[in-house]
Amino acid sequence: MIKSGQHCVTWSLLTFPLFVPVASLDVAFQEITFRGRNSMDVPELAARWEVPMNLDAPARQHIRGHEIGYYLRELEAVRADTLAQLKQRDDDWLWHESPDGDTFINNYYYWYHVYEDEINHRGEINWRLSRIPPA
Repeated sequence: MIKSGQHCVTWSLLTFPLFVPVASLDVAFQEITFRGRNSMDVPELAARWEVPMNLDAPARQHIRGHEIGYYLRELEAVRADTLAQLKQRDDDWLWHESPDGDTFINNYYYWYHVYEDEINHRGEINWRLSRIPPA
């Protein structure tokens, strides 16, 4: 634990919950690119993933407080589905466009966004973990 003013903060509780928003973005783009629908239009997905997608105060309350393995399992389960789906597609599929409001976005853009987001979160996680003082 690191003491900061009057607050004791367990760094793993600040760090590993970042995997849940990464997983929620995977789910959202799985639905758009693999199934042609919005994840928020699927009741069971909306119930499970809407809160973590928002990254607001209720999301922070919802995703904090689990053991570290929970966060890793969440991302691993979602990513396993993503990888299985991607294996079924060829490179031409990446250039397929889907409507998004007034424009069209290709699958490459969606999945680039997922991995760019994860890389940023993993960088933040590594930065936070590097600041944990030795025991």
